[in-house]
Amino acid sequence: MEWLSKLAIALVTAYVVAGGFLFAMQRQILFRPSGEAVDPRIAGLGAGEAVTIATPDGEQLYGWFVPSNPGRTAVLYLHGNGATLANRVENYREIVDSGFGLLALSYRGYPGSTGSPSEPGLITDGVAAYDWLSERFSDVVIFGESLGAAVGLAIANEREPAALVLEAPFSAVVDIAAARYPFLPVNWLVRDPFLSRERIAEVDAPILIFGAGRDQVVPGEHAKVLYDRAVEPKHLIFMDDAHHFDLWERELWPKTLTFLRQMGISSDY
Repeated sequence: MEWLSKLAIALVTAYVVAGGFLFAMQRQILFRPSGEAVDPRIAGLGAGEAVTIATPDGEQLYGWFVPSNPGRTAVLYLHGNGATLANRVENYREIVDSGFGLLALSYRGYPGSTGSPSEPGLITDGVAAYDWLSERFSDVVIFGESLGAAVGLAIANEREPAALVLEAPFSAVVDIAAARYPFLPVNWLVRDPFLSRERIAEVDAPILIFGAGRDQVVPGEHAKVLYDRAVEPKHLIFMDDAHHFDLWERELWPKTLTFLRQMGISSDY
């Protein structure tokens, strides 16, 4: 039976190594900053200007800001884990062209911003950006995509946005990890769980959720879980044939405008 003992030792060793790798590397897996800070006008957002926002814990955040015309309502845009400000320019143009102000945030550790990303850090960043924007506009709509949706939900727990829009959100990072690593005790290993499924029930603002039926990054069922746990007023737009990255191509923003108008939120354009 010596071979059986060796096999058991090998399996236990592999299990421990796999758990240790996940614990050590999880932030590199979850947060994927890349590239360099780019001026919005060079990137193609002609009306934009680069701004710096200070956080309470001493970080300096880079962002793109566009004042609205005449400046009543603005959108705080929170991108996904592997995105940058520069590769969301087309989205920003749709928002600005519909008359809204815009602040697009580069999280700590992402291009142009100081620090290293973590769940508490990104939430601090989001709240600081929200406060900066709310000093300049009477209404702020939070728009979050994927990881940004989790940040947006956390902000909405601490502040009172005019509305919250979630694109391809996950119910929790720990839920994603449990599905990908079912053999590991992820509840004990994940340092940044982003428990959106718990936070959404505490949001006292109109919520619009977009889910994608063919999403291979965040399964569309996550959007349905969040919708079920949200309080009214809420609306779910589930696109059966959509993927994680093509919701904007399927008129996400026009659908968002319809929802905002139904909620009495206008750009005054």
